[in-house]
Amino acid sequence: TISVSDGQLSSSISFDLTVTKPIFFISIGIDSMDAYRNMDVELSGCFMAQSDTECSEDDELLTIAENGLFAFESGLETGAAYALKVDRDPGRQECALDIEEGVVGASDKTINVTCEADASAPLFAVDKMHKIRVSMDVDEWHRFVLDTERARYSTGDANGDISEWTSWSHSEIYRQVDFEYLDADGTVIEKFEKVGFKMKGNTSRQWPEYWYEEGDDNWTAKPKRFSFGIKFDEEFDEDEGVYACIDATGEPAAVDGAPCYSRVGIDHAEVPENDKREFMDVDKLSFRFNRDDPSYQRELLAHDILNSIGIPASRVAHANVEFHISGDGNFYGKSLPQTYNMGVYQMVEQIDKPFL
Repeated sequence: TISVSDGQLSSSISFDLTVTKPIFFISIGIDSMDAYRNMDVELSGCFMAQSDTECSEDDELLTIAENGLFAFESGLETGAAYALKVDRDPGRQECALDIEEGVVGASDKTINVTCEADASAPLFAVDKMHKIRVSMDVDEWHRFVLDTERARYSTGDANGDISEWTSWSHSEIYRQVDFEYLDADGTVIEKFEKVGFKMKGNTSRQWPEYWYEEGDDNWTAKPKRFSFGIKFDEEFDEDEGVYACIDATGEPAAVDGAPCYSRVGIDHAEVPENDKREFMDVDKLSFRFNRDDPSYQRELLAHDILNSIGIPASRVAHANVEFHISGDGNFYGKSLPQTYNMGVYQMVEQIDKPFL
């Protein structure tokens, strides 16, 4: 109670006085997160409430589902140290905090987060025609054809004929190629050697050779369009020679006649340095040859719409694909090297652990 008097008159006022600690709060501001995305930001420090006698070291996770200003519930005393980190980026974005650690001053503090598209975004840009070159040694091409023959996809569907060559199950084999990402003029932007390559699809699988007559009774062949997959982190630690034809000693050999036709399979040496290798933040790509889509647009537009309304789906872009066959000798009667424009494919993001 406080009383005031001038000697003749007096007055008093009563009130309760509560002494509070100077506790302040940290907020996160963001205006660059994509729609339908969310992220987690973690605050670490010695948190304190007005009722506490001392602070307690802890972490608080703040989930942000839209752009705006969002405050952590835990308070910090003046002079308390804190640390911040983006615990989980929004899908397909990479975010950075303006400040990752500091000391609380004498006021609340707002820290901004800036988000940008991740490194894979340019790879799936739909406003350009991407250009891809797949280079394969001629002997490796024939091994790829041999694998296809031994797996009996020669009838054009996923079943094949029942025969001695289809009476067992098998793991699909990655053949070894070089992968080049080109600019519009054909200049190499980025190149990867010893990349995994295999045919993909079910009933869309194709026999990889397209045979045609070039002049009177002069038959030749060239690569046929088929869907395929690229794996940048393939270590070739499986037995790539599992479909090799063998001689009497049990060794891979050039065996005449069906189904070998003198194609020699081999098991590649392992490439452990490929582990965790990525191209523009992706470790796999699928290329589809639009067998049932003459417009070349349906799948791309469907995936783009799904992503735009917040339903996660593979990103898809158009890519012009070249096959380059190198080596000594000839390729179906034509001197090497040979380059084939395989036309436009849909380049599709792989759904795997990094995607999820």
